[in-house]
Amino acid sequence: MSADRDEFAALLLAGERSGRRVVVVDECASTQDIAKEHATKLGAGSDVVVVARRQTAGRGRLGRTWADTVQTGLAMSLTLDAGSIHDAGVLSLGVGLGACEACERVMQSSGAPNLGAAEPSRDIGTVGARDAVAALGLRWPNDVVERSRGRKLAGVLIERSADVFIIGVGINVLQREGDWPEALRGRAASLLELEPRLDGASLRGLAAAELLGAIERVLAMPADRIARGWSCRDTLVGTRRAFEHGGTRIVGIVEAIDPLSHLIVRDDGGSLHRLPALSTSMVHDDAP
Repeated sequence: MSADRDEFAALLLAGERSGRRVVVVDECASTQDIAKEHATKLGAGSDVVVVARRQTAGRGRLGRTWADTVQTGLAMSLTLDAGSIHDAGVLSLGVGLGACEACERVMQSSGAPNLGAAEPSRDIGTVGARDAVAALGLRWPNDVVERSRGRKLAGVLIERSADVFIIGVGINVLQREGDWPEALRGRAASLLELEPRLDGASLRGLAAAELLGAIERVLAMPADRIARGWSCRDTLVGTRRAFEHGGTRIVGIVEAIDPLSHLIVRDDGGSLHRLPALSTSMVHDDAP
């Protein structure tokens, strides 16, 4: 599974600086499986990053698939010692926030004005009012989406194997309008579609390096600052959505979200439902 690593030279350097082992593979079924294999061999304290040029059978949340057989997307997984994570819910929010910030930074790297991305900052927990209307946002709990049309740009999958969390992130990078299968047309977007001035030749490598750095920065933050950064990018409040909790489906307008505590949804009869954030899932019947 050796690979020409030039495309991901920035990721290799970032991994070296952070003490992570970076594994680049030409092709695999799922980077999650490769990361799990390395974590099993090396132990929980040995952090690994796996990136694939071509992923043939990746998986997403709720049993969905995420494949990139034509090398247009980024498929990356990293491992974390579960003992270092105090709250799995905060981890889920933080990885989504990190993925969103990484995409913002990549878009900003084109030098194009008024993209709405956050200013380069080591502290995204102090985003200002301008960032609240960013071109990108987060759809509960951790999908990165384009705000204007709700098209999905990146997704997160977090799995646990014994004492290790395996974090998978897929980002649409190089796809153009004609590349999407019929099922995803109008529902997915790529970095290059959103900002055509980006350099496609180096874009996957840049996205990978930014993603690793952003996740590490965010997960080092206190939970309340992660929540503030997430809330600035929320795209659900004021929209009609369906949620499931305790085997019951609730459909209505999202009135408010406290990402560390609860969601408040007003159903069609006018009743308010306070749903626990960590045990509620959104129904994606009409979402990619």
